Amino acid sequence: MLSKIITSFFFIVAPLCYSPGPANITLAGLGGTYSFKKTLPFILGLWLSTISGLLLCLYGATDFIMKHEKLMRYLPVFGALYLFFMAYKSLTNVKKVEVKNEEENNKGPSFLEGAIFQALNPKFLVFTISVYSPFLNEGKLFLTLFSAVLFFGGASAHLLWFFMGNRLAHVLGGKKAQYFFSILLIAVGIWMISTSISK
Repeated sequence: MLSKIITSFFFIVAPLCYSPGPANITLAGLGGTYSFKKTLPFILGLWLSTISGLLLCLYGATDFIMKHEKLMRYLPVFGALYLFFMAYKSLTNVKKVEVKNEEENNKGPSFLEGAIFQALNPKFLVFTISVYSPFLNEGKLFLTLFSAVLFFGGASAHLLWFFMGNRLAHVLGGKKAQYFFSILLIAVGIWMISTSISK
């Protein structure tokens, strides 16, 4: 069982967790805009939503989602609108100061925003269904351990992308980084809408 979990992590979970996606790119953008302290509530909200999604799939939501594909196809549109909102917030917070001199009144994203964002993240839904589907008959113990591996894989990827964005912001300069990541968020949002329409 352990060998199957390890193999699944390296060949299925890791490539999906660490690849560019709405959550990772958003966190990179936040890393280029806010300090870790100000982004932590958003990250915790995102993680809570991740755990909730994994538990729902663990206890049967996968079947529901697969039976209601038409309903699920509209989620990327809402997720894209949320990305546009995040990009707008980032652009309105562009300042003529370096990242290290960020003003105290520049409030970071909230816990609720993080939870909502992950709930509307189409990659998370597709990812969760994809990795659970081959193992639905493995038993609850295996699926529980596998869920823990999924969460820690995703959480580590989120932190990695955040700090990559933070480092890039110091290289580019705060203002350039905010413009760069805002454009990136808009691009991902457009991609999400296009994939939803093309289905």
